[in-house]
Amino acid sequence: MKKLLPIIAFVALAALVGATPALLMARADDEANPAAEQTAGSISWTKPAGWISETPGNKMRKAQYKLPRAEGDSEDAGMVVYHFGGSAGGIEANVERWLGQWQKDDGSAFTLEDAKISKSKSGTLKLTTVELEGHFVAAVRPGAAERHDKPDHAMLAVIVTSPEGNYFFKLLGPKATLAKWQESFETFRGSIKPKTS
Repeated sequence: MKKLLPIIAFVALAALVGATPALLMARADDEANPAAEQTAGSISWTKPAGWISETPGNKMRKAQYKLPRAEGDSEDAGMVVYHFGGSAGGIEANVERWLGQWQKDDGSAFTLEDAKISKSKSGTLKLTTVELEGHFVAAVRPGAAERHDKPDHAMLAVIVTSPEGNYFFKLLGPKATLAKWQESFETFRGSIKPKTS
């Protein structure tokens, strides 16, 4: 019974503050390690302070973070790191696919000219950064008819070309929340580099 008391107290605290035990542990870990180097395959990056680590939702997700919302926003932003091996298509095909998940405020489609795209390098890695904002209307799940309906949203994404294929770092959320984390995202992008053994 004595061994159970700390666990019961922890769960009670979680219920009291409206957070799950897993989320509380993630937040405690982030506070103890505000900036931490992380790796996947041949690349590494530094998780910025304030980004809350989450358990990836599936095996294609190599890392997942929650970025707390700005005041007045109804939801947090989320960053997911994807790697599909060599089967995910080229950079332009993925950018075109992302464009198809957005609409302008007047309901018209996005074109490549509407996205802010920049390219850079970090050692042997090639980075393509894509910035979009508008009305997010992607399918709720791949192949599903139901679609998101999220106006005033934005995306900050980096496609990293590595020896084992592309990695996709995709940050999505309300515009005000992404504006809050813009500087943090820039720091994060600058930390992406080849992994040292």
